[in-house]
Amino acid sequence: MTSRFVFVTQELDPLVPGGAGAVISGIASRLAEGHEVIVVLGTDAPPTEHDLPFRVVRVLLDPPDGSVAWFEERSRRLAITLAEMVAEGVPIRLVEFPDFEAPGWWALTHRHELGLTATPIGIRLHGPGEAITEAVGGSPSPTLERLGEMERLAFTMADAILAPSGPMARWAMRRYGLDPDRSIVAPPSVPDVEARNWAPAGAPLFAGFGRLREHKGWQDLIAAAVPLLDQYPEARIRLIGSDGWSARRGRPMSEVLREAIPPRHRPRVEFLGGLPRDEALDRLAPAWAVVLPSRFETFCLAAHEARRAGFPVIAPDLPAFAEHRMGFGLRIYDGSVGALSSTLMEIAADPLIVERLAAEPAPEVADPVTAYLGPLPAPRHPNSQAGLATQAVQGYEPASAPGSGRSRLGRLMAVLPDPLVSVVSRLLPARLKQRLRVRESWWAEQARRGAAERRHRIEQAIKSGSFPDVERPRVSVVIPCYDQGEWVSGAVLSVFEQTHASWEVVLVDDGSTDRETIDELDRLAGYPRVRLVRQENRGLAAARNAGISAGRGELLVPLDADDELCPSFLDEMVAALDADGSAAFAHCWAELFGDVEAIWVTRPFNPYWQLLSNGVAGCVLLRRNAWEAVGGYDESMRSGHEDWELWNRLADSGWGQVRVGRPLFRYRQRAASMSVGSEAAFEAGLAALRERHRHRYTLSNVRSLKERWYPFVSLLAVPGGSAGAHDDTETIEVDDLGEAIALARGKFVADLRQGGDAAVALDLARRLEATPLAAGASEAGVSVWRRWALVDPGAEVSGVLGGPLSDSDLAPGAFPDPGWMVDPAVVPGGLRVMRQRPEEEGRLPGWVEP
Repeated sequence: MTSRFVFVTQELDPLVPGGAGAVISGIASRLAEGHEVIVVLGTDAPPTEHDLPFRVVRVLLDPPDGSVAWFEERSRRLAITLAEMVAEGVPIRLVEFPDFEAPGWWALTHRHELGLTATPIGIRLHGPGEAITEAVGGSPSPTLERLGEMERLAFTMADAILAPSGPMARWAMRRYGLDPDRSIVAPPSVPDVEARNWAPAGAPLFAGFGRLREHKGWQDLIAAAVPLLDQYPEARIRLIGSDGWSARRGRPMSEVLREAIPPRHRPRVEFLGGLPRDEALDRLAPAWAVVLPSRFETFCLAAHEARRAGFPVIAPDLPAFAEHRMGFGLRIYDGSVGALSSTLMEIAADPLIVERLAAEPAPEVADPVTAYLGPLPAPRHPNSQAGLATQAVQGYEPASAPGSGRSRLGRLMAVLPDPLVSVVSRLLPARLKQRLRVRESWWAEQARRGAAERRHRIEQAIKSGSFPDVERPRVSVVIPCYDQGEWVSGAVLSVFEQTHASWEVVLVDDGSTDRETIDELDRLAGYPRVRLVRQENRGLAAARNAGISAGRGELLVPLDADDELCPSFLDEMVAALDADGSAAFAHCWAELFGDVEAIWVTRPFNPYWQLLSNGVAGCVLLRRNAWEAVGGYDESMRSGHEDWELWNRLADSGWGQVRVGRPLFRYRQRAASMSVGSEAAFEAGLAALRERHRHRYTLSNVRSLKERWYPFVSLLAVPGGSAGAHDDTETIEVDDLGEAIALARGKFVADLRQGGDAAVALDLARRLEATPLAAGASEAGVSVWRRWALVDPGAEVSGVLGGPLSDSDLAPGAFPDPGWMVDPAVVPGGLRVMRQRPEEEGRLPGWVEP
C-alpha cells in the first residue's frame, strides 16, 4: 500500500539550488519510487520546467526584503497550502519541513485552526541558522536572531526530528532539549559515485570541495595553509565549489578568501568555481587529500562523495563526522586552525599517511527510505500541541516596552485621571488602541488602577463590617502561592466579591522567596476570614493538601494564586453539588484572561475521554469527605496534572461529578504559567498517570470503557436490521432518529438505514479521523458524520470529504444537545468562544498495553 509524503521547503534542487534542496530532492526521488510524494515549494523564483519524479506545488512569494515579517508570511502561506492539501482527506504519513529559517513555524503554532492536529509534522536537521551563525562568530542581525528563536521553538513543537546520524540526533537533543522518543535517524540519499584513480600530484596539493560559505570554514583552510606554502614552494591549494556570500563582510566569499591569502601565495591558490560532480571529482583526483574544514555540519555529502571516489579526507572533530572517523579514510583534527595546519604539514612530510587513508573503505550510509517507512512518532496529543504552541508564541512575542520607552501618547495615558483615560480610550481609533496594547504599558497601567480601586472598595466594605467571621464556613477556598505576589490579591479579592456568604480563605505560602510576595501575603492575612499557612516549598499538590487540612469547610475550592472566581461561582457550584450526592466535585467552564481573552468551554464529561486527557479544570468545588477518602492530592506530582490524577482516583472510588455549563472562574493565561507548562508536558503527565494507575490503563479496562462510552462508529440501522459485527462499532436500531442520535456514543455516525456497506463507513471514518475539521464524508452511497457536528450547531467543523452526501435526515446541528452547546447568554459580550474538542483519539491508543 502506498503512502503520501509531503515535503514543505524553500529549496529544491535543481529548481531552487541549495544543500538542503539537494537532500530533499534526493530523498523525495527515492520515496517516489513506490509512494506518492508532494513537494510544496515556497519561492519567489519564476516557474521553470522540470523533470522530477514527484509532484511540485509552488507557492509564489514576493521577493524577500530581509524582514522577519517576510519569513513569517512565507511560513503562513506554506501552512495554508499544506492545510488545503490535508483537507482533501488523503491520509499523510509525514509532513517534513527543513529547520533553517523556520518555515514550519506557522503550521506548528496554528495546528488546530488549520486542521493539522492529526497530521504528523517532522523537522529535518539540515543546519539551523542560529547554530551556523554561532559557528561563524560575531553578533547575528535582529532578523537572524528572531529566526533562530523560531527555529529553536519549532524543534520543541514538532512531532518528529529527523537527524542524518545518531551523533547529530544526540547533538540536537542536548542543544534543544528534545524528546529521544521523537528523534529519528534518517540519513540523506548519497549520490552514486564511481571510484576514481587517485593519483596524488608530485608536490603537496590539498583541495577543498563544496560551496564557499562562511560556516564551511574555508577561511580556516587558507590560514592553516600559509605555513605549508611557506615551507613547500611547489605546494598548492585548490578550491572547488560555487561562490557563497559572507554575511559578516557583506561580500562574495571568494573575494574575502582571496584577500586573506598573502600576496606571495595567491598564484598557488586556485579557485575553480562550481563544477559538475563528475568533473569536480576528476579535478580532486591529484589532491593528496580533500580538506573539509567546516565549523558546523550536519551531514557532509562532499565527504561521502570524496570517500566513495577513493580520496582521503581531512575533517574536524564534529558530530557530523563521528560515525566514520575511525577506519573509513578520514583524518580528524580538533577543529582549530593550528591543528589543521599541523595536519597538513605532517601529511606533506609523510605521504604514507594519506595512502593508508585512501586504502580504507568508504563509510556506509543506510537507505534513507527505511526511516520513512518504519515506525514514526505519532502526532503529539492536542493538549500538548496547544500548550507547546502557547509557550512558543508567547515566548517569541517581543516584550512590552519599558516605561522609559513609551511614546508621548503612552506616557500621557499613564498620568491622565481615570475619567479622562476612559473618554480618550473610547475616542482612539481601533488601530491605535491595538498599537498601544502591543507596544505600550497603558493597558498595564489601566489594570493597575483597576486593581487599586477594587482593593479600596473591598477594604471599605471590610471596615463597614460586611464580612464578619464565620465560625463554621461552608466553603474553604484554598489559595497556594509561590512568588506570585503580583496576582494573589486578585484571587483573594474575588472571594470577597462572592454572592455566597459562608466561606473562608486559606492562603498557603509555599516557601516564597520574593520579598514583595511575602509582604503581600502578610497584608492579605490581615483581612477577616483569611488565614495564612507557611511551609517550605513542597509544590502545588502539597500546598493544596496543607491548606485543605487547615480549613474548616465541608466544601473545598482549590484556587491558583493567579486565577480568580466569578462572583456567582460559589452560589452556582454549591447548588449543583448539593443536587447530586454521588458527585465528588462540581466543575465549570472558564473565562480566560491575560494573554488570551476568551471563554474556554470544556467538553461534556466522558469517562473514557477523561482517562486519555483531562476535561476538568483544576478549579472545582470538591467535597472534603471525597478528598479525605482518596488521600488528597498526590504530593509526588510536582510537574503538573495533580488535579487530573485526583479525578482518576475519585472515579476509581466510585465517585461521580457534575458539570455546570457556565464560565464561573477566571483562568489567567500567560506563557510562564504552570497550567501552560502542564499542557506542554501533557505526554509526560499521561505517562505518570499510567504508571500510577496501571489497573485503569490495562487493555481490558480501556477497551471496556471505550466500548461503553466511545466506540469508533455508531451504525444506524432500520429496526430488525443488522449492520454486521465490526470491531469498535455499535449498532443502533432507529425508530426515532433524534432518540437514536441521543443514544449514540460513537465518534462518528454512519447512516446505513438505506443499506450500504459498513466497511465503506469505517474507511470513511478513518479518513475523517485524519481530517479533524471536516464534518462528514461520503462515498459509494454511504454517508458518515462526526457526531459533534450533529449535536452542536456551533461545532468547529465544516466541509465534506468525498462526493456529495446521500439523501439523509442527518445534517449539521440538526439534533441539538444542551450538554454540548454554548448558550450565548452565558458568554460575556465581545468574548470569543474556545472549545475543548469533545473528542480525541477515535481508535484505541497504540500505547495501551495488555
